Amino acid sequence: MIRRALAHCLLALLAATAAHAQAPNTLTPEERAAGWTLLFDGKTTTGWRGFQKPAFPAAGWTVEDGALKCLGQKGGDILTTAAFTDFEFAWEWRLSPKANTGVKYFVDERRGNTTGAIGHEYQIIDDQGYDAEPLSAKQKTGGWYDVIPPKATAAKPIGQWNQSRILVRGTHVEHWLNGILVVQFETGSAESAAGVAASKFKDVAGYADKIRTPILLQDHNTVAWFRSLKIRALPPPAAQEPSPTPPLALLPGKVFHSAQTPYKGDETKKGRRFFYGTEHTGFALECHETVLGPGIETHPPHSHAHEEIIVVVEGTLEVSIDGNPETVEAGSVIHYEPNKPHNLRNIGTTPSRYYVIELRGRND
Repeated sequence: MIRRALAHCLLALLAATAAHAQAPNTLTPEERAAGWTLLFDGKTTTGWRGFQKPAFPAAGWTVEDGALKCLGQKGGDILTTAAFTDFEFAWEWRLSPKANTGVKYFVDERRGNTTGAIGHEYQIIDDQGYDAEPLSAKQKTGGWYDVIPPKATAAKPIGQWNQSRILVRGTHVEHWLNGILVVQFETGSAESAAGVAASKFKDVAGYADKIRTPILLQDHNTVAWFRSLKIRALPPPAAQEPSPTPPLALLPGKVFHSAQTPYKGDETKKGRRFFYGTEHTGFALECHETVLGPGIETHPPHSHAHEEIIVVVEGTLEVSIDGNPETVEAGSVIHYEPNKPHNLRNIGTTPSRYYVIELRGRND
């Protein structure tokens, strides 16, 4: 009798919980107040189109039981017509057995082709059943595909709905899976650069960069469902106040001898600064020399507020300015304008050497 009463109480509790569960493809008043908006209404494909196409695919995708369903019939990737910079994106998904798909962001439609887009991918796959190839840790659900593996296994059994979330704010990125933080990284960090360098995307110009992006759902020729896709824009992180620095000394007119200026670093990358101070017009001026070993790059693509002039003295370099690579030889001169991403890499077989002249504003 007691067991029957407990069973009735449990059933009543489960029924009450189900009655108060949030329906798919809806927003609570609290979510609306927090700035969330739906990207899918559960009924139509409004707000979505095919990758590199003006309209939604005529085949390969459908709306079924309140979900966007990829039929696995080569319909192509789909993406939102809206784009975002700093955001929090949440969605639910489930897979058919052996399925493989993903959600991509930092997508530039000039990259990729009709077979698929290139971007940062939140990997979604049947971790246990996928048998087209053996899966590495970097190919498991929740990871940044082929770059950073997830820190935990958190996907539900195939056929059940999962909850995922991507957060992008400033340079910070997070991947969440069923309430567990499985990946976090900073764009432009050493960890990201190392992961990209070891991935299939190492030669894709600008791949590691944060850019304004649509949200993309991948068609990997397997069946998958997506619903409750919602997003909210986030304010950019507050700028940090620069630490006070002592005033620079006025540069004298003199010769800066090479023999009196030692190198710092090792044979893979070393450099030396000849001078750094205030020129007589009030701007800061710096000159330094860098030597790069074969295959070494200065740093991941980055930008800054000051201008630079590079004079190549020895070797063969590949310079990338705003994602456009170009080979330069000894005797070449390069100009970096402010706030454009750039980097240098030695693509020759011998060390390369170049001088950098930096011109900084009074407040840089």
